[in-house]
Amino acid sequence: TKLPLFEGMPIVGGYTRTPLDALLYIAYVVSIFVLLVQPDVTRQFLLPVIVLLPLCALGDRTIFMSSRGEHHWAIVLTFFLAGNFIAASKWVQLAIWFWAGVSKLTPAFGYVVPIMTSNNPFLKFPRFRKKLFKSYPDDLSPSTFGKLMAHAGTFLELGAPIVLIFVTQEGPLQWIGVAMFIMLHCFILSNMPIAAVFEWNILSVYCGIFLFWHHPEVSLFAIDSAPMVIYLIIACLLVPIV
Repeated sequence: TKLPLFEGMPIVGGYTRTPLDALLYIAYVVSIFVLLVQPDVTRQFLLPVIVLLPLCALGDRTIFMSSRGEHHWAIVLTFFLAGNFIAASKWVQLAIWFWAGVSKLTPAFGYVVPIMTSNNPFLKFPRFRKKLFKSYPDDLSPSTFGKLMAHAGTFLELGAPIVLIFVTQEGPLQWIGVAMFIMLHCFILSNMPIAAVFEWNILSVYCGIFLFWHHPEVSLFAIDSAPMVIYLIIACLLVPIV
């Protein structure tokens, strides 16, 4: 079975995989492999990946989700479009952190971190785990301490991009911003949360270090391409809001 993007759409809108679905997916995987083994990333090898993932998603949107298209595909597009890809990739990475933080500005998130942290294999301290809840085991609602931990995570996820947006050179501001996103992702990884996408956390740390630690001098406004600017406005602002 599959989950088509548009149910009932001719050819790809059914719930059963077809030979076309399989061929598109095989082509997508092969295009990624071919891109990865190239000594230099050029447009001719980027284009198949950029085109094939949306085509696969028409037939099964779980392929786009499992590919973390909102992150990987969004950044691959910055490589393809003309202009300074480092500056554009910075905008994408900042938007990913910021909007992820915005999504956690809800009372429901206070219930997430205590449960997640209580499963942390590195924090096997019964007293600590019990402090995450109001009255363990009778009331598993998050305690004040548990909610503070949740809000601390939200603070890091919102704070890191806000700090890094002002980084233009090496210095204390850069160190603070980098430390914030490393703390955020290392904490998530240490909890080994169920159904989490671990590679996303690892890639976010890698991207953050490459973009903001190794290239602080690249201005966010060093984008010399109108198509890139239009893409960034749509991807980093309009799509998250809608």
